[in-house]
Order: sequence, then C-alpha cells, then structure tokens
Amino acid sequence: MKNAPAYVKVYSRLKNEINKGTYPVGGFLPKECELEKIYQVSRTTVRNAVKILVQEGLVEVRQGSGTRVLNHKAIQNYNKVTSVTESLMKKGYRVTTSDMMIDIISADKQLADELEIPEGTSVARIQRLQLADEEPVTLMENYIEYAKVPGIEAYENQF
Repeated sequence: MKNAPAYVKVYSRLKNEINKGTYPVGGFLPKECELEKIYQVSRTTVRNAVKILVQEGLVEVRQGSGTRVLNHKAIQNYNKVTSVTESLMKKGYRVTTSDMMIDIISADKQLADELEIPEGTSVARIQRLQLADEEPVTLMENYIEYAKVPGIEAYENQF
C-alpha cells in the first residue's frame, strides 16, 4: 500500500482501528485537527478518508458533535449474496477501480488461521480502491497464498 494516496492510507488505518475496537461503536473518532497530527496529513486528506468510512457505513459525521462510530457488523441475507459492486450498480452508480496495489506479506496468526496455512507463509495482498461515480467508496482487500500465484505483483494496477 506504499503507493496508495495518503487519504487511502489514513482510511485504511482508521478502518483497522475501528475493527480492532480502538474506536468503539457509539464512540467518536478524534477531531479532524487531532487526526491531522496523528497521521501527519492535511485536513483535506482526513476528510477524504472519513468520507469513505461514511460511505461504507462505518461512521457518521454529526455537525458540532464529531464523527461517531456506527455498528457496522454486516447483516447477512442468507437468501442472496451480492457484492459491493453489484449493489452500487443496482442503485445506478457507475462503479470503477482506480488503484490496485499488490504486495507480498507474511501471514500473521489470524490470517494464517483464516487461510488455513502455516503462520509466516508468504501471502499476496491485493488491494483495490473502488469508486462510485468517481468518488471513493471502498477499499477491497483479498489475500491468497503466494505459492498459488507466483509473480502476481507484476500485475499491480493492471485492471
């Protein structure tokens, strides 16, 4: 993700902090000026990152109150599974991918357990920024054991 725009990096870090519970449901993110200092970025960068979090339903911005973390656990409809892309297209958005980053990482315990591979195994991490009508809406992340896709990093940004 080293080549990703600054707002995508901030978005990714904030999303990770929300998922880890650093910012619990019902709580608030730090104020914009604090986030600027924490991530050493501009206010515009912070606002763009928060905008993606809002579009994903992770937070809501309340004028005068701050940015509140929402209960974002997915509600699964067991009769039908749809992708983010499919859902947005049904709502009339033009969905595109603007950036794709591929890097090779070592699987930590959690990832190794999820992929049913030994901890420390090389894994390709594929991240794609999805846009709806040219606005960032989600960062898609996929992981696959590197031995199954050797050399995949050569295809970064080829979509």
